Amino acid sequence: MTISTRRNRIPPIWIGVIAIACTLIFAPIITAMLANGNDYPKHIYWARMWNAYGFVDAPLPHFLYQFLLNVAQRILADYGLAAAVLGLVCYLSTALILFREFFRSTSGAIRYRGVLAAGATLILLLVGTINLSGSNLYFGSIVTNAHHNPTIVLLKPFALLTFLYGLKALDGSRSSSRIELLLCAFMSLLGTMAKPNYTISFIPAFGLLALWSIVRRQSLNWPLTIIGLAVPMTLTLLWQINYMRGTELGGFAFQPLLVMNAYSPDGQLFIKFIASIAFPLGVVVFYWQSIIRSPMMWLAWISFAFGAFYTYFMVETRSPLDGNFLWSGQISLFVLFAASLVFLAQQWAVGSRKFILRVLVCLILLGLHLLSGLALYAAYLSPDWRNWL
Repeated sequence: MTISTRRNRIPPIWIGVIAIACTLIFAPIITAMLANGNDYPKHIYWARMWNAYGFVDAPLPHFLYQFLLNVAQRILADYGLAAAVLGLVCYLSTALILFREFFRSTSGAIRYRGVLAAGATLILLLVGTINLSGSNLYFGSIVTNAHHNPTIVLLKPFALLTFLYGLKALDGSRSSSRIELLLCAFMSLLGTMAKPNYTISFIPAFGLLALWSIVRRQSLNWPLTIIGLAVPMTLTLLWQINYMRGTELGGFAFQPLLVMNAYSPDGQLFIKFIASIAFPLGVVVFYWQSIIRSPMMWLAWISFAFGAFYTYFMVETRSPLDGNFLWSGQISLFVLFAASLVFLAQQWAVGSRKFILRVLVCLILLGLHLLSGLALYAAYLSPDWRNWL
């Protein structure tokens, strides 16, 4: 996965295809969440409060969604319509980033590559935890796509771009222009302001890989590392921590499995964990010899390891069962799924066709994730969607 170049630009016709597909697939969910959800109405309420009074009764250290929603409302004159448009823009942005990476990772005719890239993109936007029971589709697992929360939807394109810039920073052979440095820094700031859950998973993972590069005397793209990533992310996180200390939001505590056990009384946390990561785990099992030489996979897996740690072991002291650290596991797993599928496409493109059985097993696992994700998608469309979680 790399930041796009001219040869990797998406053919214009596919932008239209992806836009239509995202609208048809995700507009119904956004509409359902506006009518029957709790997170969408809650965030709209906070945006209204901020717009009307200059403050909210539950101050957020990550307020990018409220800011963008108020901007959209000024243009569209309706908060519901503004939330719907903003949500679709987020889905489309995520889809276009994914499409670009899949498009450049495949070979063959442009039409063939476009079909494969579009299919892979839509699959990734819908996959969930493997669950053949048809119930308990969310709680106790690390779900790749949680459609009921607008801020995690907003975070996805920023998380993908953070990951891509991180890969470029680890590749010291590639330089960055001043414009790229500024764009990366701006993206890092906005991504952390959208929701800091991926940033707190990415920073330690990237730091470990950067340190390993230094130990091995491999070059880094230092301007991109420091100016584009480290400084804006660190300063924004420090501001958010200081902001929380000045409010009644409380702090953080190490409480192993407190949240996950509360939401999964059946005690099957390990099984649900494996069911959450079956596809990327399968890719590792079959391609470990290539993966150990892949910075992309190392960064994705280590980021997920930190995200999973926060999910299972950390809580907020004010409202531990709110489970806001669950988002770290979810967003880092989403990036891991994307990296794993890109890696699989790359392996196929460079001549792994003789190992077609490996590819088929991995795709079967991905298909099971998709079936469960579609079940969760269908649940979101119901007024009683919470009963399926």
